[in-house]
Amino acid sequence: RYHVWGETNDPDVVDVVLLHDLGEAGGGLSDLGVALARRGYRVWAPDFRGHGDSDRALPYDDETLVEDTRAFFVELDLYRRPAVLVGFGLGAFVAMAFAATHPALVGGIVLIDAELRRTSNETNAHDVYRFHPLQAS
Repeated sequence: RYHVWGETNDPDVVDVVLLHDLGEAGGGLSDLGVALARRGYRVWAPDFRGHGDSDRALPYDDETLVEDTRAFFVELDLYRRPAVLVGFGLGAFVAMAFAATHPALVGGIVLIDAELRRTSNETNAHDVYRFHPLQAS
């Protein structure tokens, strides 16, 4: 399930993907979606699995949410040109991890209310981040 605001048939419009926080849904970002659409952007807001009207299928781990976001990009042909990701809380983590693993798909990133902690034992070239302890449960 996802929500969309703005012109969906214009191939030159900039796509903005809003990624919601834990316990919320994409529809909760409708005020921002409408405001950005009025400024000429095409705005998408998927519901993460287990949120809103999305499937409740397990697992809810970080790799799965990033893969779900990649599948969302493919399903809607958002891979044709880089999109701007705007992540809130949990969505900020997913946006950062998605940008690290799929940099060619991301033209910009905005992280809001992002409490991200780098794991101390990671020595990955991508600066890998994991869920905040409260979000992991």
